[in-house]
Amino acid sequence: MELLKGIKVIEFGEGVAGPLAAQFLGDLGAEVIKVERPSGDWGRTMGPGLTEGSYHFLSLNRNKRNISIDVKTKTGLKIAQELIKEADIFLTNFRPGAMDKLHLGYGDVVKINPSIIYGRVSGYEHDGKLSKLPGSDTVLQAVSGIMSHIGDEDGEYFRTTFQVIDHAAARDLLIGVLSALVSRLMGRLPKGPIDISLFSTGVGLQLQQWQEYIFTGSPPKRVGNKNSVLSPAGIYEVLNDERITIAVLRDEHFVKLCKALHIDYLLDDERYKTNELRLINRESLDEVLVPIFKKQSKSYWLAFLEKSDILVAPVNTIADIDQDEHLRNCIPFYTIPSSPLLEKYQRSEVEVVGLPIRFENEKEELKYPPPLKGEHTTTILQELGYSKEAIEQFMSTSAVLQAQIEEKIK
Repeated sequence: MELLKGIKVIEFGEGVAGPLAAQFLGDLGAEVIKVERPSGDWGRTMGPGLTEGSYHFLSLNRNKRNISIDVKTKTGLKIAQELIKEADIFLTNFRPGAMDKLHLGYGDVVKINPSIIYGRVSGYEHDGKLSKLPGSDTVLQAVSGIMSHIGDEDGEYFRTTFQVIDHAAARDLLIGVLSALVSRLMGRLPKGPIDISLFSTGVGLQLQQWQEYIFTGSPPKRVGNKNSVLSPAGIYEVLNDERITIAVLRDEHFVKLCKALHIDYLLDDERYKTNELRLINRESLDEVLVPIFKKQSKSYWLAFLEKSDILVAPVNTIADIDQDEHLRNCIPFYTIPSSPLLEKYQRSEVEVVGLPIRFENEKEELKYPPPLKGEHTTTILQELGYSKEAIEQFMSTSAVLQAQIEEKIK
């Protein structure tokens, strides 16, 4: 896509939230430069895969160029400052105070480039008693209350296996940055940085639960695999120990379900007249539904309930989706061709899940595959006007790192 063509982004991001927000901007056409410290983005070692770039890193760092510099050195800081001069957006998810110590905090950056948009992600807040606390998705799922909603009512708390808060925070940051960019284009410079905290994002994912608590004074209870605000809705076991999920959104849908299952007598039962009553009497309703669903196979129920205009779906694994042609066609896959990082995996190409946003007549294309640390160091330094001799001098010190595959200095 070329929607953000001409917009330059500097990313000082590691892990998930910062890199993912920068990747979104790169997918939309912005020119993104990831500044990576010589010790490397710790996200490269997150989960399985090579230390140069785990599978997780591959999914979060496409459409970026990479320069590796040590901004704790005078040379590294000078290079960073020159990159900032030409940038429109600056992103970081380092712990509050870390960028200030590196002389790259908001106040430092706007002195270099007064019109820059500065976006930052923290664990809790950027000012106040909690600002110095480190944050991670697992910890924030617990402290934000998300874990309290997941699991059986009397069972253990659970976390989501994917980084739900990190991903949502990246999108929150994207919204903030793009809003500030629009404001700037209309002649109104943003005042101050754009602050996103993992905690506030986690709480923001629970808007409905918070509203319920504010009105009732009681935290919502865990309900296992059932929907907490709709009934009947959730996962049901069917024949052969398989599972389906159904969702009854409105009272008229409940009528359809009862008629399809030949349990019309429930429609005259005052306990099930409304969704609110069905939630209160969920247990007795399930005493009727559970045995019925166990009588037939998953394929039977999927076909039968779809024909009856009931919301139903299988409980899929990623492998199930990959083997379903129609579901797979709904996913914005595209292929990363051979690259230095992929060559280390002995892969000539690999598929990745692309940006889940579509614009008519705009096609997402890969500009840069996920990079090795310092893969584009030489090229970026040359674009800043540094001579061959100067770059060679930088490389002889600890201030600048160049990936071994980097083309020879011209």
